[in-house]
Amino acid sequence: MSLHSEVLGLDLHLYPDLGFRFFDPISNQILRSYAEAEHDRLIAELERSYEQQARREAEAIAEQERNKNEKLAAYLRSLGINPDEI
Repeated sequence: MSLHSEVLGLDLHLYPDLGFRFFDPISNQILRSYAEAEHDRLIAELERSYEQQARREAEAIAEQERNKNEKLAAYLRSLGINPDEI
């Protein structure tokens, strides 16, 4: 069962497993519902958040390593050892 909207250029189909959904006859695709689009947006936002957190953690670890290396170099210099010659 379907109804065509001349204004939207879409068909409204009744799918047994999805209920009423808009169908685009030009692209031959069922359009996502608002809930599906919102779900996908939230998933993408979470993924970006995880990536940002991982990047911040990697930067913090790199900064700790730089600080550790600088302290070791300063200690070696205090002992009269040039760390660049080791």
